[in-house]
Amino acid sequence: SNTSNVGNAVLYEAVRCVMEIKAESGLRVLAINNLGRFLLNNDRNIRYVALTTLLRVVQSNEAGSDAVQRHRAVIIDCLREVDITIRRRALALTFALINSTNVRNVVAELLSFLEVADTEFKANMVNELLTGSDRFAPTAKWHVDTLLKLISLAGGYLTEEGVAEVIQIFAEKKDLHKYIIQKLYVTLQKSKETQSALQIICWCLGEFGDQLLAGGPIDPEDGDAPITPTSSDILDRLSGIIHNPTNADTTRQYAINAIMKLSVRDPTQAGRVREILTPLRKSLDVELQKRAAEYVTIFSEFEGLRPGLLEAMPVAQSKQRMVTSDQAQTQAQSIQAPPPSSNGGGDLLDLLGADSGPAPAQPASSGGGDLMDLLGGLDMSTPATTQPSSGGGLMDLMGGLGAPTPAAPASNGGDDLLGGLFGGGAPSNPTPAAATPSLGGGLGDLLGGLGGPAAPTSTPAAVDPLAALMGGSMPASMPMGGGMAAPAPFQAYNEDGLQLMFTTAKQPNGSIQVTMTATNSTASDMTNFNLQAAVPKSFQVQLSPSSGSSVNAYNNGAVTQLATVTVVTPGSPLKMLLRISYTTNGQNITKQHQVASFPGL
Repeated sequence: SNTSNVGNAVLYEAVRCVMEIKAESGLRVLAINNLGRFLLNNDRNIRYVALTTLLRVVQSNEAGSDAVQRHRAVIIDCLREVDITIRRRALALTFALINSTNVRNVVAELLSFLEVADTEFKANMVNELLTGSDRFAPTAKWHVDTLLKLISLAGGYLTEEGVAEVIQIFAEKKDLHKYIIQKLYVTLQKSKETQSALQIICWCLGEFGDQLLAGGPIDPEDGDAPITPTSSDILDRLSGIIHNPTNADTTRQYAINAIMKLSVRDPTQAGRVREILTPLRKSLDVELQKRAAEYVTIFSEFEGLRPGLLEAMPVAQSKQRMVTSDQAQTQAQSIQAPPPSSNGGGDLLDLLGADSGPAPAQPASSGGGDLMDLLGGLDMSTPATTQPSSGGGLMDLMGGLGAPTPAAPASNGGDDLLGGLFGGGAPSNPTPAAATPSLGGGLGDLLGGLGGPAAPTSTPAAVDPLAALMGGSMPASMPMGGGMAAPAPFQAYNEDGLQLMFTTAKQPNGSIQVTMTATNSTASDMTNFNLQAAVPKSFQVQLSPSSGSSVNAYNNGAVTQLATVTVVTPGSPLKMLLRISYTTNGQNITKQHQVASFPGL
């Protein structure tokens, strides 16, 4: 029975089971249909649970997720729900449902909701609508009309990046420049616009002003008399924007640039433009003063260069499209295996899918490794089978830590600590440890106990210097795992509200299990969350699937993922390079971060 809380709870657990076991598509569709019936329940808690589960299904892009589209009408109705938590979850799910098939209807519903939406929703809605309409626009004219309505309804919530993106889109629609500038000019005539809208209008007037003047009368489409734009009217409007003290400095700077460009778009107005700019050389705004002085100088000293300096700007490449393109290319490259290299270790950037040129030849060195050799030995698959070069990599750099190394020429400081760290190789015939350990041997035993078993000796195990210093008596060769408390979690990454906590645990078979937990302290969910890891050649790593692809805002839940690290060469310190990617507020973010140490290992 689904008429009681007990029946609904049992049904919900059955739905979760179907989703977790990756059941056949027919069974998953049945589970999604049951979630759709939850949306019709009078209990708000049940509706919220259904929306959250459906959002997880859509974001994971699993089999059967298309069945959620059948319940789109009910989901959109939840936008009018009294409970703000349900409205927020329904809004996120509605944006996730947008595709090339339903983009017209869903965006129309969202624009209608934007007029009455809570203030705290509008900024995120504007960003999501900007991204969704750009991604799934069926026609160029529909795309332009959608952006014009978005500017009219909530232009004040456009960020600086959003203004640049709208300008970029308008610049790309070359066949619609006349249509765009006419619509914006009518908007400017009717009401007081927001700062973001004024900036877009000023930019378009400077770039497409000649098409506005040549287009003739404009029909406002609301029964008013046609508007016939003239150069004098446009300059008066732009001059009013500059002299309006309530406008932002950035808006006034857009306006003065547009005025200067109109001197080329309509050469008959060059004298009027100079008259407007000359008094601005005494403006209290330093930026306006500087630009006005430069523009007047162009009139007086570089008149022949003015048309070329102020010609229409070429279409720039969108930053957002660059991010999307780079990520798509990275995903395509990550599918292919990295090419083999002569030094036995793949380049780090090739390993993680980034584009990097051929590695330059490394000069031979008598001892010690450099940072490029250290990072050049990272791998996520099989260990290298070639012999390490004399320059060394990770093993040579940390060669004094008890791990076996290839024979190297003896040096004056073979046992010296600094020699081991900065280039001195170990002696080719090492002698057994003496009863009184030297400084170098003590440190070697100390770190050797952390990385692997110490070499057998005929004398009793030396006392760990660090343990003795702290009052303990643990032998230096004793592994850390036996009888010791599990290492506490440590912070591996914390940037832009995303925090990664790592917990390490040694397994009986000698491997290391790393539990990676991601939380999000920002006000926006992080979707399409993906975490990749790479380790040096002396280790192998295997990543298990993460518990989810969305990290909820306000630290509301966490995404966990397990990494199993197998030790190939005992004694080497574990390092890990992370590639983190996610989407938030319509922006695709990709970061790389190196975890240089793992406390407790």
